[in-house]
Amino acid sequence: MSTFAITSDGEEKLLTHNPSREFLGIFLCPSYSMPDSRCISSDIPSIVGTALEDIIRNHSSFRSVIINEVVAYLKQLVVIGNNLVNDEKSAHDSSDIDRSRTLFIHYSYNFSQIIEQLLSSNDETLKLFEQLGGFEQISLYPCLIPHGRRFLAHVSTHSAVSLAILTQSQTVTSFTVAFDSSSAASLNEKLIHKILSSLEKHLDD
Repeated sequence: MSTFAITSDGEEKLLTHNPSREFLGIFLCPSYSMPDSRCISSDIPSIVGTALEDIIRNHSSFRSVIINEVVAYLKQLVVIGNNLVNDEKSAHDSSDIDRSRTLFIHYSYNFSQIIEQLLSSNDETLKLFEQLGGFEQISLYPCLIPHGRRFLAHVSTHSAVSLAILTQSQTVTSFTVAFDSSSAASLNEKLIHKILSSLEKHLDD
């Protein structure tokens, strides 16, 4: 994308066809995620996030397009997580649910890495992320931990336990980077309210 965007004609075609949607969709696809596939290694999402940040920094016209897609996939990830939690609470032991949990962990790890790189150095990107509802997806956090009997099963017997722990850690770190960024001061009050609202909701549940 960076290469095509060098010329005005290439930039226009990229904005028209928006390949970032399909490109980011790879990180929310079971065909490329554990346990079905290990083709996306732990550092690839971070590399992609850095590349997207570079595109935004050098071609500001891509900012809204890319951040829109990232927030849209985050919203989709929250829906997947909430559905998974409901399944874990209501269903008996099932290999399908175990597979869904592993996929969700990998998806979360992928996007936590991408977000961390995207929001780490650009004030305008951070503000747009907030305006588009990116920080509303803080409700993703409770979904990262398995529920019911699957919590112990996941920790004790499932593969890639280290990835499960890393996922939660990296997701929190991704948002922490945004909180600590140079422009976060103007967003602190909003973010604190979102965190407190989320805590109240889940404590009541």
